[in-house]
Amino acid sequence: MSRAIPPAPLAALALLLAASGCALSTFPSGVPATVGQQTRPESVVLDVVSLRVPLGDVELNETIWTDVDEQQLPVELRRRLTANGLRAGVLGTQLPSILLHKLEQAKPTAETNMATGETVVTDFESESPVMRRSVQVRGGRRSQIITCGERERLPELSVFLRDDEGAVTGRTYQKVMGSLEARAFPLGDNRIRLEATPVVEHGDPQRRYESREGILRIEFGAAREAFESLKLDTTLAPGQSLLIGALADRPGTLGYQCLTEHKTEGTTQKFLLVRLAQTQYDDLFTNDAPPNSND
Repeated sequence: MSRAIPPAPLAALALLLAASGCALSTFPSGVPATVGQQTRPESVVLDVVSLRVPLGDVELNETIWTDVDEQQLPVELRRRLTANGLRAGVLGTQLPSILLHKLEQAKPTAETNMATGETVVTDFESESPVMRRSVQVRGGRRSQIITCGERERLPELSVFLRDDEGAVTGRTYQKVMGSLEARAFPLGDNRIRLEATPVVEHGDPQRRYESREGILRIEFGAAREAFESLKLDTTLAPGQSLLIGALADRPGTLGYQCLTEHKTEGTTQKFLLVRLAQTQYDDLFTNDAPPNSND
C-alpha cells in the first residue's frame, strides 16, 4: 500500500538546470519540471531535493564545496553552523557535475503530486536516495522541510549544542521530528530572500497559546524549539539553490543528529537542495511592499 509523506521534506525534486539558468522541462527521472506553473502574484515556487549518501562520502563532504559559495553567509553564522554540525552555501544556476551525477544515478521510487506537492512513496524497502518535491508558498509564509522523523517520529533524540563562547549543553527530546522552517520573501526583482531555521518538534500534541503581531492564537500540536542562532538567511536568484548538509565528523550535534539515518546496511547522511524555481512578484511599477507574513 502506498503511503503519503507529509509535505515538506525532505522529500523533494531531483533536477537538472539549463545552461541558460532557466528551469528545464524535464528532470533526471523524466518527471516534468516546474515550468510555466501558474502562481499568485505574491507566490514563490521552490524545488526541494533530498539526497542520501553513505556517511562520509568524500565527493559530497569535501570535493563539492569548492563549487559552493559559502561567503553569502556571515562568517559568524558559518562558525556557529560548523560548531553544531551543519554546512551551507549557495549554488549557481548550473549544478556541479558531482551532484548531477549522484542525482541521475538514483532510481526514483516516489511520485510527486504537482497540484498538492505531496510525495507518495510506493516502495519503502528500496526507497530512492533522492526524494523530490515542488512547493508553491505565499511570500513570508513558513513552509516545513522535514529533516528527520518524516515517516514516523523518532522515539528519542539527544543533541549537543555549542554556543558562541564554546559552552556545550545537551538535551534529550522524546517523540521527535526535525525540520527546517523555510520562509521566502520576494524582493521584487525576481530574487527572493530565503530564511531556513532548524526546528525540533517533540512530545505529544497539546494546546498552546502563541502571540503574533499582538494577536493571541490557540494552536494544537507538539512542542517546538526553533534554533534562531542557526537561521540561514540568504538571497537567491531564479535557478540558484541553497545547499545544506551535515558534517560527518560531528556526531551528537544538531546537524548530525537531524541529517543522518542509521540503518542495518549502514549510516547515511542527507543533503538538502532548495532551489528558487519561480517568483511572480515584481515591484518595478508599484509602491506596494513585498509580503511579510509571520504565519
